[in-house]
Amino acid sequence: MHEIPLRETFILVLVFFAFRVSAQVPVEMPRIIKKEIPLYTDGVPDNFYRITHNQARQMKLDSLENGFDSVQIRVWYEDPLSISRQLLVMQRSAGEWSAKSYKMTVLTQDSVEMLTDFVKKDISPLSGWAAMAKNLNKYVMTSLPNMDDIPGLFDSWKDGETYCIEVATTKQYRFYCYHVPEHFQKRWWQAQNMVGLLNIFEKEFRMKRGTGAEISRRPPNIKPRQKALPSKHKLRPL
Repeated sequence: MHEIPLRETFILVLVFFAFRVSAQVPVEMPRIIKKEIPLYTDGVPDNFYRITHNQARQMKLDSLENGFDSVQIRVWYEDPLSISRQLLVMQRSAGEWSAKSYKMTVLTQDSVEMLTDFVKKDISPLSGWAAMAKNLNKYVMTSLPNMDDIPGLFDSWKDGETYCIEVATTKQYRFYCYHVPEHFQKRWWQAQNMVGLLNIFEKEFRMKRGTGAEISRRPPNIKPRQKALPSKHKLRPL
């Protein structure tokens, strides 16, 4: 019978135990995040997507596109005719809800908005987080469609406030916007839900918004807002 030399036996034992140890070490797999971002048909992201992400970078906020554990929601209040902007951030992490509000001042140079100042504040809903979470589910905030993708909706209003929502979970990132949804809530339930959410944020967090009273319909010879951009919006997974 052929005997294995002591040196080779020792090496085999080391290899065996090294394999067992390596087999027990957990390997972290990369997370696959489903992304839904409004794009023009030429593949360029929506203007408000670029504007809000530029503001987020200037305030050194983390990107949500790689997901968030367990959920973070950002509500951007955008009015091109005003130098003031607002942001509401709500998140649930380690089983606890929290929120912050941001009040920003912007200066536009060469069609690029630059933040000149912002104030951050910790806030809480007046009715408590249990009621707030229930309302977020009631108005299906995490799954509302982008307004420009609602069949039959024609946006003929100029100016006014646009509200953009970012939702990030461990598996998904979504971005969508609604322009003066108050003018569409009677016919489209999606706009009605958006108005309902804005009313809740105003009541619970004192997040004031534009009423839409200062805007008017576009004259017939002027193209609607979404048509004035390079091409019609299309919401599709990246």
